[in-house]
Amino acid sequence: MIRRLLALAALLGTGCTTLPPADAPLPPRNRIDAFAVEGRFALNSRSNGQAAQQASGRLLWKHYTRTRETILLMTPLGQGIAEVEIAANGSRLHTDDGREYSAADGEALLREVTGQNLPLRRLADWLRARGQARETDIHGRPLQIAENGWQIRYTYADADPEALPTRLDLRYLDAEQEIDLRLRLETWRTDP
Repeated sequence: MIRRLLALAALLGTGCTTLPPADAPLPPRNRIDAFAVEGRFALNSRSNGQAAQQASGRLLWKHYTRTRETILLMTPLGQGIAEVEIAANGSRLHTDDGREYSAADGEALLREVTGQNLPLRRLADWLRARGQARETDIHGRPLQIAENGWQIRYTYADADPEALPTRLDLRYLDAEQEIDLRLRLETWRTDP
């Protein structure tokens, strides 16, 4: 499963993609619609009766609208592995070796290619710490969100009440599978 994710990351894009440095302060977290975020991911997964699988690397997530976004997965050194394009008319995954996969939506696509049930529909909101907070910090920012069986814990770089998170720890556990996804968000921009 993790090997498939790494293979998928290999399919997306080619070369290293980075975001330009931010030159202006970001608007408050609740007013950010379109965004680009670059960072690192680490995924650990276990399914009934199967050995644990792991994958890690870099990612560049560009969210334009609720029905249009791209996610570039890269090796830890920044070489493009795979790119997921999510649109209203369907989702596609391209790999660095020229393969292409398609499905009706991003979640179905990743489930088909990797076997993982990852919450792509909600992840763009969770990246911006949007959801029903179970716990907040002294600045009123979400520290933990629980939704659809997922537990999301947040870390922020400073005390700004409108700061975007710099780290997300996502965990899903049921009778059939266990998924741990860690995201370290290094660069935020509002112009994807």
